[in-house]
Amino acid sequence: MADRSFGRGGILASAVAVYWTDRVDPRTFHIAILHTSEPGRLHGFMAAGTLARVFEFPVRARTPEAACKVTFAVANSEPDSLFCDARHADQVAAYRAAGLRSLAIGDVLLVGDDTGGETAWVCGPRSFRLLSVTPTYRTSP
Repeated sequence: MADRSFGRGGILASAVAVYWTDRVDPRTFHIAILHTSEPGRLHGFMAAGTLARVFEFPVRARTPEAACKVTFAVANSEPDSLFCDARHADQVAAYRAAGLRSLAIGDVLLVGDDTGGETAWVCGPRSFRLLSVTPTYRTSP
Protein backbone atom coordinates (compact mmCIF):
# COMPACT_ATOMS: atom_id res chain seq x y z
CA MET A 1 0.00 0.00 0.00
CA ALA A 2 2.95 2.35 0.54
CA ASP A 3 3.30 3.04 -3.18
CA ARG A 4 -0.43 3.36 -3.98
CA SER A 5 -2.08 6.74 -4.32
CA PHE A 6 -5.59 7.86 -3.51
CA GLY A 7 -7.73 10.98 -3.34
CA ARG A 8 -8.04 13.89 -5.73
CA GLY A 9 -4.42 14.97 -5.49
CA GLY A 10 -3.06 11.44 -5.77
CA ILE A 11 -1.57 11.55 -2.27
CA LEU A 12 0.78 8.65 -1.70
CA ALA A 13 -0.10 6.33 1.15
CA SER A 14 3.51 6.55 2.36
CA ALA A 15 3.13 10.35 2.70
CA VAL A 16 -0.01 9.85 4.75
CA ALA A 17 1.83 7.39 6.99
CA VAL A 18 4.52 10.00 7.66
CA TYR A 19 1.83 12.57 8.42
CA TRP A 20 0.10 10.25 10.86
CA THR A 21 3.35 9.22 12.55
CA ASP A 22 3.50 12.52 14.42
CA ARG A 23 -0.19 13.27 14.80
CA VAL A 24 -2.06 10.13 15.89
CA ASP A 25 -2.00 9.61 19.64
CA PRO A 26 1.23 11.58 20.14
CA ARG A 27 3.05 11.67 23.45
CA THR A 28 6.02 13.60 24.73
CA PHE A 29 9.51 12.16 24.43
CA HIS A 30 12.59 13.72 26.00
CA ILE A 31 15.41 13.89 23.44
CA ALA A 32 19.12 14.20 24.21
CA ILE A 33 21.38 14.74 21.20
CA LEU A 34 24.85 13.19 21.36
CA HIS A 35 27.29 14.49 18.75
CA THR A 36 30.10 12.22 17.65
CA SER A 37 33.65 13.50 17.32
CA GLU A 38 33.80 11.75 13.91
CA PRO A 39 30.63 12.79 12.04
CA GLY A 40 29.88 10.77 8.93
CA ARG A 41 31.41 7.53 10.25
CA LEU A 42 30.02 4.39 11.84
CA HIS A 43 31.71 1.28 13.24
CA GLY A 44 29.14 -1.35 12.32
CA PHE A 45 26.02 0.11 13.87
CA MET A 46 27.78 2.11 16.59
CA ALA A 47 29.02 5.67 16.44
CA ALA A 48 32.68 6.20 15.61
CA GLY A 49 34.71 8.43 17.92
CA THR A 50 33.56 9.82 21.24
CA LEU A 51 30.09 11.13 21.98
CA ALA A 52 29.17 14.33 23.81
CA ARG A 53 25.72 15.30 25.08
CA VAL A 54 25.09 18.68 23.43
CA PHE A 55 21.37 19.49 23.51
CA GLU A 56 18.07 18.39 25.03
CA PHE A 57 14.43 19.16 24.29
CA PRO A 58 10.95 17.59 24.32
CA VAL A 59 9.31 16.22 21.17
CA ARG A 60 5.70 15.20 20.60
CA ALA A 61 5.44 12.08 18.43
CA ARG A 62 3.74 8.71 18.31
CA THR A 63 6.83 6.48 18.51
CA PRO A 64 10.50 6.84 19.50
CA GLU A 65 11.53 6.46 15.85
CA ALA A 66 9.10 9.22 14.84
CA ALA A 67 10.64 11.40 17.58
CA CYS A 68 14.05 10.77 15.98
CA LYS A 69 12.73 11.98 12.62
CA VAL A 70 11.35 15.16 14.18
CA THR A 71 14.68 15.72 15.96
CA PHE A 72 16.55 15.28 12.67
CA ALA A 73 14.35 17.93 11.05
CA VAL A 74 14.87 20.33 13.98
CA ALA A 75 18.65 19.83 14.10
CA ASN A 76 18.98 20.29 10.34
CA SER A 77 16.89 23.46 10.18
CA GLU A 78 17.98 27.07 10.39
CA PRO A 79 15.82 29.77 12.00
CA ASP A 80 15.12 31.30 8.57
CA SER A 81 14.79 27.94 6.78
CA LEU A 82 12.74 25.37 8.69
CA PHE A 83 12.64 21.70 7.63
CA CYS A 84 10.34 20.97 10.56
CA ASP A 85 6.93 22.07 11.78
CA ALA A 86 6.87 25.77 12.70
CA ARG A 87 5.95 24.85 16.29
CA HIS A 88 9.62 23.84 16.69
CA ALA A 89 10.99 27.26 15.66
CA ASP A 90 12.09 28.12 19.22
CA GLN A 91 13.96 24.82 19.51
CA VAL A 92 15.67 25.42 16.16
CA ALA A 93 16.71 28.92 17.26
CA ALA A 94 18.07 27.63 20.59
CA TYR A 95 19.95 24.78 18.88
CA ARG A 96 21.60 27.14 16.40
CA ALA A 97 22.27 29.80 19.06
CA ALA A 98 24.26 27.14 20.93
CA GLY A 99 26.51 26.94 17.84
CA LEU A 100 25.68 23.30 17.15
CA ARG A 101 26.12 21.61 13.78
CA SER A 102 23.45 19.67 11.91
CA LEU A 103 22.79 16.06 12.86
CA ALA A 104 25.15 13.70 11.02
CA ILE A 105 25.76 10.01 10.48
CA GLY A 106 27.11 8.55 13.71
CA ASP A 107 25.32 10.98 16.03
CA VAL A 108 23.11 9.33 18.65
CA LEU A 109 19.73 10.32 20.04
CA LEU A 110 18.65 9.24 23.50
CA VAL A 111 14.87 9.04 23.53
CA GLY A 112 13.24 9.00 26.96
CA ASP A 113 9.55 8.40 27.53
CA ASP A 114 7.09 9.21 30.30
CA THR A 115 7.60 5.79 31.94
CA GLY A 116 11.28 6.51 32.58
CA GLY A 117 12.44 4.21 29.79
CA GLU A 118 15.15 5.31 27.39
CA THR A 119 16.33 4.01 24.04
CA ALA A 120 19.36 5.01 21.98
CA TRP A 121 19.18 5.52 18.21
CA VAL A 122 22.16 6.05 15.90
CA CYS A 123 21.78 8.25 12.83
CA GLY A 124 22.60 6.24 9.71
CA PRO A 125 22.80 7.14 6.03
CA ARG A 126 19.05 6.74 5.42
CA SER A 127 17.37 6.25 8.78
CA PHE A 128 17.85 5.73 12.49
CA ARG A 129 18.78 2.36 13.95
CA LEU A 130 17.88 1.27 17.46
CA LEU A 131 20.99 0.41 19.50
CA SER A 132 20.94 -2.54 21.87
CA VAL A 133 22.85 -0.59 24.53
CA THR A 134 23.22 3.07 25.41
CA PRO A 135 26.73 4.16 24.40
CA THR A 136 29.00 5.99 26.82
CA TYR A 137 29.22 9.74 26.36
CA ARG A 138 30.53 12.94 27.91
CA THR A 139 28.04 15.36 29.40
CA SER A 140 29.74 18.41 27.91
CA PRO A 141 31.13 19.01 24.39
